[in-house]
Amino acid sequence: METQHAELAIDMFKENVLFNRQEIYEELIELLIEEGDNNGALETAESAKSWAMVDLLAGEDIGKNSTEAELIRQNGSYINEISDGYRKIMVSAGSDFDFKKTLDKIEKAENARRDVIAKIKAQNEELYSMVSVEPPDTESLRQLLDRNTTLFSYYVTDKVLYIWAINKDRVHLERIKITKGEVAKLVSSFIAAIAARDKKQTDSLSEKVYDIFLRPVIPFVSGDRIGFIPHGPLYYLPFAAMSYKGQYLVDGFSIFYLPNAGVLKYVLKKQMTQEMKMLAFANPDLGDKQLEMPFAEAEVESIKKNISRITMFFYAGSPSVVTTIWDIEDKSKANFMDIFYSNLKKDESIADSLRTTQNEMIKLGYPPFDWAAFIVTGKY
Repeated sequence: METQHAELAIDMFKENVLFNRQEIYEELIELLIEEGDNNGALETAESAKSWAMVDLLAGEDIGKNSTEAELIRQNGSYINEISDGYRKIMVSAGSDFDFKKTLDKIEKAENARRDVIAKIKAQNEELYSMVSVEPPDTESLRQLLDRNTTLFSYYVTDKVLYIWAINKDRVHLERIKITKGEVAKLVSSFIAAIAARDKKQTDSLSEKVYDIFLRPVIPFVSGDRIGFIPHGPLYYLPFAAMSYKGQYLVDGFSIFYLPNAGVLKYVLKKQMTQEMKMLAFANPDLGDKQLEMPFAEAEVESIKKNISRITMFFYAGSPSVVTTIWDIEDKSKANFMDIFYSNLKKDESIADSLRTTQNEMIKLGYPPFDWAAFIVTGKY
């Protein structure tokens, strides 16, 4: 199954293929856990997440140079050949259709694609991870972590939430009986309370969110840095705003995110650029006063005052990316970014700079809506 690609399925049955693939992953995870193979279950869950990234990048020109671009083009060409072959088989109803000839063409294209994939892996292993799926090795993953860092990997199924706590010494698994629908509803309610600036409701849901998504695994934290690897509705959960010992989680921990565990070995290899030129645009003249964003100018000014070490994409060379889960008001965002870039200038790590900034915003009286949406993904 993992040698195939989402593009190989034509539109009329693509949803069924993806649905079945998800079901297979879920069943395999459950079987592995029943056999006591928690590491294998984790690797399977991370493979499922990796597929999401591969599907997202399908058809994109992600080669860094002409050689990589040509390999990506060839891969796409063979995928189209295979897809066309399967399409002909599915829609053919006549006895004159030469199945064997078509199957031979499909097999030839599949073999050629495998050769291209092997060349991509030899050329650039990180690029290979974006066009194919290779399950991460749990033991190798643990060895990448320092004593101050813990990973929490989540996988949401229709009936159970799995949470793996991963640190330098061990991997621990928790199974929470909660449906995917209940997870989505809780996350949505929490975000709605934050957006409404309803402190009472936010505090109540913050404790509930913590009880379900973090309390079961918090005893296995090593150090004061947590990396979250979300899944499903949890991609939208602002973990920093969880209640923790009467405060927010960000009071006690630096926080970063990963799209899947497999990318960790790539982002940790990348170095922060000591000096970098930046071009930033803000508040263009759109001929309508209602469309102006004056505080965006202040945000860009804060970037100009300080050295920014952030670029937009991992593969383009950036170890870390800072984004927001929801839109922030311009004035609050400008204040946040001014503090954030000032902390970066002090040579703090990205995750530590974000933590310091969020705590300063809290001290200044800003509610979670104005600071909890900011997340750092990648190198911490």
